[in-house]
Amino acid sequence: MLLLLASALAQVVSTGPFTGDMAAGFEGMPLSGTPPQCVDTALGDLCAYDATVGGIQVRDELFLGCLLSARTGTRMAGSNDGGAHIVFATPVTRFGGYMATHANDGDVTIEVYGTGDQLLGAITEALGGSCNWAWHGVSASGALISRVRILHSEHGGALVDLDDLVAESVCGPNAPDGDGDGVPTCADCNDADAGMFPGAIDDCDGVDDDCNGVVDDSPPGAGLASVQAGVCAGATQVCGPAGLVDPDYALIPGYEAVEVSCDGLDNDCDGQTDAIDDPPVVSEVGICATIPRICDGANGWVDPLPEDVQGWQERENACDGIDNDCDGQVDEDVVPPPSSFAVGVCSDLVKVCAGVDRWQEPEDLPPEFGAEICNGLDDDCDGVVDDDCTEPSLLSKCGCRSGGPASGLVALLAVLALRRRR
Repeated sequence: MLLLLASALAQVVSTGPFTGDMAAGFEGMPLSGTPPQCVDTALGDLCAYDATVGGIQVRDELFLGCLLSARTGTRMAGSNDGGAHIVFATPVTRFGGYMATHANDGDVTIEVYGTGDQLLGAITEALGGSCNWAWHGVSASGALISRVRILHSEHGGALVDLDDLVAESVCGPNAPDGDGDGVPTCADCNDADAGMFPGAIDDCDGVDDDCNGVVDDSPPGAGLASVQAGVCAGATQVCGPAGLVDPDYALIPGYEAVEVSCDGLDNDCDGQTDAIDDPPVVSEVGICATIPRICDGANGWVDPLPEDVQGWQERENACDGIDNDCDGQVDEDVVPPPSSFAVGVCSDLVKVCAGVDRWQEPEDLPPEFGAEICNGLDDDCDGVVDDDCTEPSLLSKCGCRSGGPASGLVALLAVLALRRRR
C-alpha cells in the first residue's frame, strides 16, 4: 500500500495505527447542509483548505459508484472540494486516522507543517480502494507538527473521507525525552540532566532538582524547623553551608518579625494571635487620635462603639477646647449660654467659648449700654429701669434718684476690666 514513505525532506515518515492521547470522531455533529468552512474537533479545526472552492461536509453515508458509510458510529467527514487540513489545538508528534474515497481509487497525500508553519515533508499512500477504509498516519522525528493538509490525487485534492482521527500531543506517552529520566521534554525543566525533573529528590546541591522553582527546598532528612507556632507551623529545615538549618522565616507567607497585621493569625509565630503592641487609632484628629482601633481577627480592624469612647460627641456641644466629634474643628457647634448681664439693653448678650478656659463673659457690649438715663430702659444692665439716673430735668418725670454713676454700669465695667488684665 505504501507508495512513497517520505518526501525529500526526510523528517516525515509513515506510522502505523496508534491510540494517541487526542481523538476525534464526528458523532453528535449535525449533518451538513451548506458545507461550513471549518468544523471544531477534539484535535483542532478541520477546515477546507480553500474557502473559495469548498467546505467540510459531515455525512452519514455517500453513494457515488459505491456506498460509503461511517467507519464507526453514524458520522464521518471530508472536504467536498480543494482538499482539507487540520490545525491542531496544540502541537503533536504524530497524526493518523482512517481515510477512504467514494469516487474512484487513487492516492492520499498528507503534507506535514511545523510550528513555524514550514513544510516538514509529506507522505503519499494508496487509498484502500473505493469505499474501503484504511489507516494512514504520519510522524515527524525531531519536530513538532502544527497542522496537516490531506489531498486526494484526483478531483483537485477533494473527496477524501475521514473518520476516527487520532494524534499524540507534545506531552503524550511517546513524547520526546531527551535525558531519559522518564519525563518528556515538554514537562521537564532540564531535559539535558536526568537528575532534574518534577518529583526528583532535591538534594543540597545548589540546584532545583525537583523543578518547582526553588533551589534545595525539600532536601532528604529535613525535619521540622524549631519554630512551629502560627504561620510557621509546618516549616521545615533547609540546606545551609554546614548542613540542615532552620529556614528564613521571613520567606514564609504571612510572617512578620513584629506583628502588625490584624488578620486572625499569629504572624510573628510567638504563639499569640494578633498580639499587636501599637494598634492604629480611629482617626488622626481630635480625641479620636488617642483612641485605638479594635482588632476583630479575620475581619480586620474595626472602630469602637461611640458610646465606649470617653468624651466623644456625635455633635460638638461642650466648650472645652477639644475636637470631641473628630472632624478637625474645635468647639464649632457649641451653643453659647446667656451672659450673666443679659438684662436690660444687654438682654441679647451671650457668653463666649474660650476653649480650655470654658465660657467667658463677652468683651463687646451693645451700643445702647451706658449710664442710666430716664428713658424707660435699663441702660446699665443691672436689672432695674431708670434707677440712679443723673438727668435732673427728668427727675420728677421718671422718679429717678440722683447720684453718681449707675451701679450696674460700675459692676459690668469692673468685670470687663478684670478680663482684660488676664
